[in-house]
Amino acid sequence: MYSQQQQISQLSPGTHLRRYIIQNKIGEGGYGAVYKARDSRKPGKYVAIKQINLANLSTQEMIEATDTYNREVSMLSQLQHPGLPHIYETFSDATHWYVVQDYIGGKTLEALLKKRGRLSLEQTLDIGLKLCEILDYLHQQKPPIIYRDLKPSNIIMKGKDELYLVDFGIARHYRKYQRKDTEPLGSPGYAAPEQYGKAQSTPRTDVYGLGATLQELFTGREPLEIKMHGLPAGYEIPVAFKTLLEQMLQSDPAQRPKIYKVKQELQKLKQILHSSKPATKHPAPRAHRRSRNSGADFLLWTYAGIVFTLIPAILTGRFPLLYLLVALSVSLAAGLLTYFIQRARYASTTQLMNVYRKPGRGQYLLEACVIGSLPLLLTHLGYDALNKALDKDLQLLIIWCGLSCFAWLLYKIVARKARKVVSR
Repeated sequence: MYSQQQQISQLSPGTHLRRYIIQNKIGEGGYGAVYKARDSRKPGKYVAIKQINLANLSTQEMIEATDTYNREVSMLSQLQHPGLPHIYETFSDATHWYVVQDYIGGKTLEALLKKRGRLSLEQTLDIGLKLCEILDYLHQQKPPIIYRDLKPSNIIMKGKDELYLVDFGIARHYRKYQRKDTEPLGSPGYAAPEQYGKAQSTPRTDVYGLGATLQELFTGREPLEIKMHGLPAGYEIPVAFKTLLEQMLQSDPAQRPKIYKVKQELQKLKQILHSSKPATKHPAPRAHRRSRNSGADFLLWTYAGIVFTLIPAILTGRFPLLYLLVALSVSLAAGLLTYFIQRARYASTTQLMNVYRKPGRGQYLLEACVIGSLPLLLTHLGYDALNKALDKDLQLLIIWCGLSCFAWLLYKIVARKARKVVSR
């Protein structure tokens, strides 16, 4: 509970604190609060400022606050890990200490549990593996750093992949020949028994806190609640995962696995989980799938028909507009016919003509002659019929309408191609 002076000293939005402009308060606890602030010297840069209020503290509280401040600053200043916040600077005034560090715009796992109730096994394992990497990094320091306060409220998740461990207020260095910790510190339910003055906290102390945290993430129940009342009906933990949690929550530190062993077991559980999932069923390939080149074949038929119909016209000198119009119409009709056949039968028409699995050039030439002969024949027949049946004025009208239609079709094709080029 904050005193009146402590409440007055809280920073309001817009307050200038050196180069930083306070945006809003994002948390509080212990001896102060945490604020989100904007760095005025770096546009778009936000930081988190932890304010420790020394006003009206007793002598013992002053000692504890000083110890907490010095411990967090000294440890985090020397650590470089993507899962840990970076400290930029520290400063103070008459009644406050300030720590400026990375602003992590995510949510604590405690807030995530309040929203979702519990996490899936896969999410729990993923979080466990990331925490193992951070804890292993801390334990590899010389001397090893014991975090001692692992719980959902001290873990921030940003997006789907980023995980951060924050608040090093009670972290300590492991001393090989020390009998026990200087004073009992920790959060009930998450703190290992040795944190209450029975023995010195070791790297396996964090294994206990990790086990309690993973158990809460998967069940949605706090450790003390589970210890007192057990799991509610319907909460079943997979046997292999339950066995690992029981090992991690052993009262005797010597009976708990080391952090690298925990990581190995979590990886095994994740592999088992993935292997037990049904494989994604892909639709069986159809005997005849729709050709992706149906539009290209349509143009191929059309242009091939035009070429084959114009060759005899050029050679014989018969090149009136009506003949050209009939040639274009027949070729276009052949192309449309090809396209609709493909859509209806889900196969390329060239496949129907392929006798050999790998046709050679001779076969392709034969197909081209067959494809071109049909428009050629129809063009001559159609031209002769129209030339005899229609007078000149009607022929000119048909020519005008036909050329207009082809001009419109050409415009649509060019416009469509232009849109595709612009969209790229």
